[in-house]
Amino acid sequence: MKKIITAMTGTAVLLTLCACGSAPASNQQTSAAPAGPTLSSITVTYDGPTDPGTEINDLSNLKIEGQYSDGATKAPEGCELLSAVTLKAATGSLVTVVCGDVTGDVVVTGAGDAKAEE
Repeated sequence: MKKIITAMTGTAVLLTLCACGSAPASNQQTSAAPAGPTLSSITVTYDGPTDPGTEINDLSNLKIEGQYSDGATKAPEGCELLSAVTLKAATGSLVTVVCGDVTGDVVVTGAGDAKAEE
């Protein structure tokens, strides 16, 4: 009888230990958090002075509108001007904005006559 009780106690301990463990990996479900909408493209417009010699060296006179994968349109965060541009009379200058992996451009033409600047 003593052997049976010892065997039953040992079995009970093993069952308790097994029950406390986690479920086998095949029964575990992992779900990744749904990814939020991603920035698809940007539209850049310039609303500042166009006098020859005007330097565009920050985003202050640029409006940046982002188009997202879910159809939303809003101002993106973390955008930077690729490089500074100095306007010349009657000449178009390419202004490029980078928002993460997405770039957008606007051509800003300096006011005046190109011959007057020579």
